[in-house]
Amino acid sequence: MKRLHWLLPHPSLGNFSSNELEHHNLASVRLRAGPFSSCLDNRSKTYKVSFGEAIERESLDILVIGKIGADNSQGRLERWSTVIAQTSRSGGKVILDFTDDHLGTKTQMTDFYEWAVNRADAFVASSEHLLNIVLSIRDLPGRIIEDAVEFSVQAPRRHLANPAPTLFWFGHSTNINSLVNGLNAISCDKKFRLHVMTNDVGLQLLRASSIAWDKFINPIATTWSVASLEKVASECDFAFIPKGSEPRKKGVSTNRLITSLTLGLPTFAGDFDSYKRFDDYFSPVEDLISKEIERLTSEGYQKVIQAQKNICQDYTFDKIGRIWMDYLIE
Repeated sequence: MKRLHWLLPHPSLGNFSSNELEHHNLASVRLRAGPFSSCLDNRSKTYKVSFGEAIERESLDILVIGKIGADNSQGRLERWSTVIAQTSRSGGKVILDFTDDHLGTKTQMTDFYEWAVNRADAFVASSEHLLNIVLSIRDLPGRIIEDAVEFSVQAPRRHLANPAPTLFWFGHSTNINSLVNGLNAISCDKKFRLHVMTNDVGLQLLRASSIAWDKFINPIATTWSVASLEKVASECDFAFIPKGSEPRKKGVSTNRLITSLTLGLPTFAGDFDSYKRFDDYFSPVEDLISKEIERLTSEGYQKVIQAQKNICQDYTFDKIGRIWMDYLIE
């Protein structure tokens, strides 16, 4: 039986069950390994598949390198480097899953990724920008597999949920700078309510940021979770995804855009590279300032209807999981 292991950061250095993968708080785990794990079928019966950091002594046929994270308090960097080197020496195939730009931009993880990309036999990226970053460093076989969306399609509303529409922003703490800049750039003068969802670190960063909160009606910020996100989205009117200036964020995937549209929210977003092919389905952030509410609602409704018809079904766990299956399991 062949062995396939997907390296993922595990709090106790163990391995994840399928259910743990699909409900993990890290998108780099939940939306990458999660869909693959959920779609393991008869083709995978010739493989012993595992996810996490506990690797048996037997050699691996395929090793996927997930996002390592910056926390090296448990010696993760050294352990992962050892596993990668051993797999390469024994003739196993090493595949790098590249979901954040730690190569084009210097971060705590850059040294690891520079080392890993030179030991990989192939790689997967979550966006075209990230694909090109890797190819600019080394000519490796590579392909794009995008993040899955974990929600079912929710029909958009023709009318506002609130007399004053609610803008909804959700994201990781690493995106807080772009949110702050986006909020400060809006001249809305009590035109919108605001609901922000992020992790605990993001909430701390928000409290320390200088934002003109008083131009929004009853702005609130709450802790993110998969379950609460769907509920909050149902109570909001528009998704808001401003673009920041951080170079590392140039390679973002389409996940927040497709998630917003799947949840039925007319979306106002910055000109991210990965969003450009979908510009028929969302509006520029500037429209929030320049257009009347009624027009934002009617135009947004039609864009969401078309997005749900044409693109959202391509990002389900099943669809993305089967793409991973076809790629990893021969």
